[in-house]
Amino acid sequence: MPVSYRSRHALDSVLVLCICVAAIAAWITGCGPDLASPPPDDVMWQPPPGFGQVGAGGGSGAPSNGAGAQNVAGTGNGGFPGLNGAGGNPWIPPGGGAAGGVVVGGGAPNGGAPFGTSTGGAVDGGYPGPWETGIPVPGSPQKPGDPAAGFEYLANGGYFGCGIPERFFGLVSPFATLPGISTESLPGRNVLVNGAPLPYTWNRAKNADGLDVIYMNCLQCHAGKFNGKLIIGLGNADADWTANLGNMAPAANLLNLLLPTPDEQKEFDKFIGRLKVIGGPAVMKTVGTNPAEMLATTFVSHRDRDTLAWSDTPFFKIPALENSPAGTTITSKTPPWWRMSKKNGQFYNGMGRGDHRRSEMLAGSLCTDSVPQAEAIDAHFNDVAAYITNVKAPQYPFAINQQLADQGRDLFAAACAGCHGAYAPDPVTYPNLLIPIEEVQTDPAVALGGTSKEYGSDLVDWYNNSWYGQVGHYVPFKGYVSPPLDGVWATAPYLHNGSVPDIATLLDSTKRPKYWRRVDHDTTHYDQAALGFPWVALQSGQSSPPLGVAVKDIYDTEQFSHFNTGHTYGDSLTGDQRSAIIEYLKTL
Repeated sequence: MPVSYRSRHALDSVLVLCICVAAIAAWITGCGPDLASPPPDDVMWQPPPGFGQVGAGGGSGAPSNGAGAQNVAGTGNGGFPGLNGAGGNPWIPPGGGAAGGVVVGGGAPNGGAPFGTSTGGAVDGGYPGPWETGIPVPGSPQKPGDPAAGFEYLANGGYFGCGIPERFFGLVSPFATLPGISTESLPGRNVLVNGAPLPYTWNRAKNADGLDVIYMNCLQCHAGKFNGKLIIGLGNADADWTANLGNMAPAANLLNLLLPTPDEQKEFDKFIGRLKVIGGPAVMKTVGTNPAEMLATTFVSHRDRDTLAWSDTPFFKIPALENSPAGTTITSKTPPWWRMSKKNGQFYNGMGRGDHRRSEMLAGSLCTDSVPQAEAIDAHFNDVAAYITNVKAPQYPFAINQQLADQGRDLFAAACAGCHGAYAPDPVTYPNLLIPIEEVQTDPAVALGGTSKEYGSDLVDWYNNSWYGQVGHYVPFKGYVSPPLDGVWATAPYLHNGSVPDIATLLDSTKRPKYWRRVDHDTTHYDQAALGFPWVALQSGQSSPPLGVAVKDIYDTEQFSHFNTGHTYGDSLTGDQRSAIIEYLKTL
């Protein structure tokens, strides 16, 4: 029987929402070196404000209230303007001869660079960097697990709790792949459904009635492509979650024509019914953005805190859903899993503390509707958490200018490591610092989503007093954790909401576009100089899209939760210095 456009669109909406549900796992990020004690001499560290000394072979720091001048290999170089000083380049490239190293700042708080650290015998000093405002996130013991068993469950378990009866998957599969998510199979998994390999974003498992069901899995969001290759653990920045995901009824009516058995009907009704409830809040403005915050708050508001029983009508209202400006949404981007090997706190604002496994479970709790059901899944999620923390960042696949990268390494140590950590071959450090929103000044919507009553503290209270909160808890913070930067070159676009298209514009906020779009979503098209995918600036935003440009392809930084402000720490670098840091980031 031919499928009408209306029915096809309805089926498409079903699967669009399926894929969107997995987005909840997106709240994960982190910041800088361990400042509890200074690392060895060859590693940058931040001295106390006002500290200054003459290193071996280095010159002396400029006096307080001076011009911030500093001698490197006999050549005078201007310092970054201090509180009362004036000068030239903020971070001076490595000097030659006995002086060597990077010179950052003068010898006093008022006479040098803002981030007063240095190597190679140069003088330390300058007023505090942003890491001085940071609050360390303490570590917590995690229940031990088997990474191999974790991957097995991740790739074959039915932990989302409801799905599509296998008999229907062949019909649904043409509509089952959201744009931006490939249909290729999972390497190493040999699962056939209706004679075809099961796409990597779906699992086959039996439900409680013994029915074979195709379930969503975490890789809907947490596997992406770079240079045309699937990378497990890379957040998907290409998927299109802009469809109206709540229009499920026509799809259900179509499948009813296939005479499902009572068990198949029961499974499909539960799946469709659940998606209809959560679909509305999951609609995103722009292709590639992620509805993690919106879905998490919806999951919580429709579930009894004590029994985990689901209700199609909410038990309480979530301020994040009620008080956002009309027609807006809270947007996010999916961070890479490999950050969790270093991070002590989950999510962009670091509020996930204690054992992380149940917080990770909540991301897939579409149909986890009782404590016994949750406990059965929990028996595997220590293994899943162990797998996630063992995921490693990929290696940069293109050529690297090592001489330029070495210059960037010194600059990075002076200007960036205080928040983002130090990397091999230097001793590896990562401070897990929460940076207040008043300091970093990036878009506040995600941070406030877990902190204030206006934007969602009911989520925090619900979680901490529920079964999920028995092994871990949420500690909200009005700010963000600066992430470790392993594999950062693969994770464009940047900032927690994906508002900045590449590293070049992240390091120079004056070049950030107000309105922009990706040229395409072919991940083999990559700008190696800027560390991002090709993009074009637009003259107008979503309210008045340029001719020939789809609204959903426009990243409009004037939209609520889409701001591209803040993190302006690279603005005072020269172009050559930014290029050197970019080259160094390719080595991480």
